[in-house]
Amino acid sequence: MRPILSLFRRERAEPPATVGSLVLPVAVCDAIDVASLVVRPGGEKSQARVVCQFEGRTGFIFTPEGAPKVLADLFPDLNERQLGQAVLRLRSRAKACLRGLELGDPETIPWIRRY
Repeated sequence: MRPILSLFRRERAEPPATVGSLVLPVAVCDAIDVASLVVRPGGEKSQARVVCQFEGRTGFIFTPEGAPKVLADLFPDLNERQLGQAVLRLRSRAKACLRGLELGDPETIPWIRRY
């Protein structure tokens, strides 16, 4: 009879070999997760924009059209599907930053976001 604690132990399964081209490398995920994203609110005629900066690189204004080129230059070993997933991951972080700007009180928004 198995001890009761073994029922709660997680089994570590290896990912199937067929999805290897779909999985983002850990280095890419980490780089996207620690990238600095700063929201610059727009004026009366312009929309808010997100400035993205990877460590050791110059920043760029995030756009869905421009992000694939920047990520392809930064990570040349990614295939097309992985590049698409990396763009989606960065895009979700940018959307979260924009949502934070919409929900924030203008008095509590840091000065760098009002620049």
